[in-house]
Amino acid sequence: MVAGSMGAAAEEALRARPAWASRARWKTALGALALSVAALIPFWSLYAAHFLGSRPGWTPTGFIQYDQLYYLANAREMVREGSWVFYRNPFDHDPAARPIYVQLEMSLWAVLLRAHLTPEWAYLALLSSFGLATALLFRGLLRDVLGPGRPFFRTTFLLGMWGGGLLVLAGLATTLWHGETVTWPGIIRYDPMQGWWFLDFGRNVVFATEAFYHALALGALFATVRGRWVAALACVGLLVVSSPFAGLQFALVFAVWSCLEWLVARRTGPPAWFVAGTLGLLLLHLGYYLVFLPADPRHAAIYGGLKLDWRLPKVTIPLAHGLVAAFAGLPLLSRFRGARPVAATTRLLLALLVVSFALANHELLIAPHQPIHFTRGYMWLALFLLGAPALNLSLQRNFGAAERRLRPAGIVTAAVCVLLPLDNAAWVGNGLRLASAGDLGIYLPLPARQLYADLERTGVRGVALLPPLIDYPAALYTHLTPYTGHWLLTPDWRRRVLNRDSFYRTGNAGALNDPIISIVVVPPGNPGAKAVSNAAWTPIGDQRDYIVVARPAAP
Repeated sequence: MVAGSMGAAAEEALRARPAWASRARWKTALGALALSVAALIPFWSLYAAHFLGSRPGWTPTGFIQYDQLYYLANAREMVREGSWVFYRNPFDHDPAARPIYVQLEMSLWAVLLRAHLTPEWAYLALLSSFGLATALLFRGLLRDVLGPGRPFFRTTFLLGMWGGGLLVLAGLATTLWHGETVTWPGIIRYDPMQGWWFLDFGRNVVFATEAFYHALALGALFATVRGRWVAALACVGLLVVSSPFAGLQFALVFAVWSCLEWLVARRTGPPAWFVAGTLGLLLLHLGYYLVFLPADPRHAAIYGGLKLDWRLPKVTIPLAHGLVAAFAGLPLLSRFRGARPVAATTRLLLALLVVSFALANHELLIAPHQPIHFTRGYMWLALFLLGAPALNLSLQRNFGAAERRLRPAGIVTAAVCVLLPLDNAAWVGNGLRLASAGDLGIYLPLPARQLYADLERTGVRGVALLPPLIDYPAALYTHLTPYTGHWLLTPDWRRRVLNRDSFYRTGNAGALNDPIISIVVVPPGNPGAKAVSNAAWTPIGDQRDYIVVARPAAP
């Protein structure tokens, strides 16, 4: 009876709601969507340039960075094996290689591939959907951090999405100091790997993988700020089964924060089951990546290569984070004391900052396992959100409707607003320059596309020796296992590359003695063509641009 009364009351309230209220909500939602898309356009422009910038005779793949292709190769392997969760390393020829790897985004791509989307469109589907989710969740989190009465909210949001640090300014100063010619690579010299490590926050939407991880990370932060513990723990759990780096990072962040919060603010903090859940996820992650995977002999064949000493250059840390760190420190001043997130949110962001900094510099304490992989803008994000109320207040005080005077504080604030997007503007500009020359990402010659299509249609399988430009992508577009695939995931990759290069440059047939090779692909005019014709290899297929031969079966 009570439930029926509540339902009737709710229906009456809905009927009583004025039409303008519904329209206002739609207008707000559309405004949020439009603002988020506008924030993403500069980063997504690189994909438009990639597709438009291909040279004659070459076709774009949709992968603007080397590593992104192998994620789809993993998903293709999952489809071939009939799996929905686990996959095997597509660059390992050994039949003993087992499907022991799990990353949730691979399962999502596998669903799209099963729906007959091409790899390029499957990649772009996740890129766009989770990039938009990242922007929308960041907008929601920023609104909660700033609190009610948010003048200049859109400006603060865009600065968060586009902001960086002083890397370009330092690169330009160094270039001029040494009397060098000003070039794009020169002015982004302090941005590791020419900016592809994404030290600031917004740039991460350029990769579908990072957009996916950041959407989950922001979902966990947003849900926690709102006290939605089930959703927060679910987001952390999905990260743990998706990323070896972000999974560890956020499991540790939430384990540390929830334990401290349980001690500091037990009444308002997370429930005990949430604390236990974060600790359980952390143990699950460590057990899988540090105990289970290394115990597998085929994973052990590549595990040494994964323990790379990729460090964050120490000079880069203050240059990348100095601007946002300055605003994060403003609430220490008396006139900005009220411009800080609420205490629980501040502690959460400090936990994110401290844990991320420790992981990104863990080579100081233990053997390095790609420490730079723990950057990805998470330190920058924590500092920006800690300083966002002070930045927003400074904008309001110096550029509000009631303020008409130009003061030193206003000049400093305006200068910061100009400097913040400079790193990303230069990085996107360099990407557009590369795209205009046909050098942004992976392009394939038209004959290779036809070769892949023929090999895929005939279902040829085996380990294939292919020319350098078309070896790695073969794992995605055919049923073959490339002899030299991804440099980090192919066992004994360096030795194989030496064999491959010797074969195609000089026609040295020594590589053909490797018993694992069952297919060889050679351009007709290549020195290797003679070595193949002199051997007892069987031609297969009918390719004009490539000679494709198979090792004869043993009698």
